[in-house]
Amino acid sequence: MRLSDDELQSKVEKGDRADDTLDSRAYQRVFDALKKEPYHLPLRFADRVMDRIEAKGNLSKDYFWFGLGLLVFVVGAVVAAVLSNFKLNSGFGTFKFISGYPALFLFGLTFIALIHYIDKRFLSKKVFGIR
Repeated sequence: MRLSDDELQSKVEKGDRADDTLDSRAYQRVFDALKKEPYHLPLRFADRVMDRIEAKGNLSKDYFWFGLGLLVFVVGAVVAAVLSNFKLNSGFGTFKFISGYPALFLFGLTFIALIHYIDKRFLSKKVFGIR
């Protein structure tokens, strides 16, 4: 027996289980969802959204200044290298001591990367409230 939408709705509103058809289960699911308490947004939600939008607008300006600073640094390094007659040796003589300790060097890089990951993933969120 197939019920009309109005009959099905009235039976579900009364709390009666009409039958086990797909339409009946759909009506029951809708009415169960309507009985639940509506979701409320946290306080100052709109203010936080606007703050994030404004912060993203400043991001392009930050990239500009970062790029300009990087360019000035590279130009300064090239000028300093030219003025001081800097020669690039084939073995980077200053860092030859690292060649005897490759495992220690790799451990140091891995350890620094791990500390950075832990800081970004766990500590910054809890301590400073950074999202």
